[in-house]
Amino acid sequence: MANKMIDVNRHLFERLEKQIPSDTAIESKLVIGEKSIRYIGTTKGSYAQSIIKNGQVTDIVKTVDKSTILIINFDNRTFLVITGNIDGADEFLKGVTTVVDLDNDEQDFKFNPGLATLLFANDSFPLDVDSEKSYQLIEYVFTEEKEGKSNGNFNYSELAHYFSNYDVWEISAKYLPLNQNTIVAIYSGYLINYNKEINLEFSQNTKQTIKLLIEELPIDLVGGNIYRALTAMEWKHSFLELYQCIEYLFPLPYLINLSNNIGNKSLFPKLFFNTENDLQWRPKEDQALIKLLKQIENESSFTQILNSLINIIKAKPDKTDNNCVFVSKHIYNTRNSIAHFRSGITNSIKTKSDWDEIIEKLSLIIHDLYKVYSSEISLIK
Repeated sequence: MANKMIDVNRHLFERLEKQIPSDTAIESKLVIGEKSIRYIGTTKGSYAQSIIKNGQVTDIVKTVDKSTILIINFDNRTFLVITGNIDGADEFLKGVTTVVDLDNDEQDFKFNPGLATLLFANDSFPLDVDSEKSYQLIEYVFTEEKEGKSNGNFNYSELAHYFSNYDVWEISAKYLPLNQNTIVAIYSGYLINYNKEINLEFSQNTKQTIKLLIEELPIDLVGGNIYRALTAMEWKHSFLELYQCIEYLFPLPYLINLSNNIGNKSLFPKLFFNTENDLQWRPKEDQALIKLLKQIENESSFTQILNSLINIIKAKPDKTDNNCVFVSKHIYNTRNSIAHFRSGITNSIKTKSDWDEIIEKLSLIIHDLYKVYSSEISLIK
């Protein structure tokens, strides 16, 4: 449904009215509420007005670093808006492009008064982090209106500096339809590109590997895990989030084999969704991990994590173990040492650099595993 432009505009100023004590409003004799029509000025029939009328804020996500992410649909296109201390609007992921048009003020989304009005009128678009800005804005707006200077109509440039800065990108169809996992994964790409609000000291190689996961994995399924891994406060929590990306795959080789043996590959999705619920079956994690690793045993990612574990743990596969069993055992033991308290389980990964190396290599094998099972994943996510 299209927005009623005056209602959208008015909503912005009604937000300000809520912040004014009632006694102040009475003493100032301000005309407030439904009878007052106050809005940011746009030219009748302009592109800016069409954004106010037809643009829809479809998703709002608050992040741990106090940014706000908004998704806007307009003119059969999907736009990403990020608020906060923006360093620029570079293209930070494949399929996420800038929309600034320096030759056309009407369609330069960052400075378009129609988009600004739609954002400012939304309850979740923040005022500037400076706490004084809200009071300054209230005083400015209502003083101007009281003295008849505004005529109920403000320019975008008069008000924009009171609100949080923001930038706008367009999201390509490869990420659609959006869900919360996708949105926070895309935001993770932004954090990596601008080196923002990442608590752990990830190396550049690790950050670029995580970025590869965002661009090439089904982030509608695992995007939340990637975001939490990137923004974790402790290395072990980052590891655990990435490990869960592998956990999603544990049943796949068993159920693929079962559907093939039945002679009907089309049964695979039904087996995936019903086997655990109806039969209470689930694979043993350590054995499932070995089965998965065998699928990428000849890939460079497997060799890299094998060598890293040997270097960090100071042990090698013994005669009774093959390489897949060795890697599986130490990844699974690391997971258990984080997820459970057991006096007999110790964690051999101690230093920041060792954690960073393991997380990078774990990300590489996740990438290759999802590539191996991409067709099956597309049927069940």
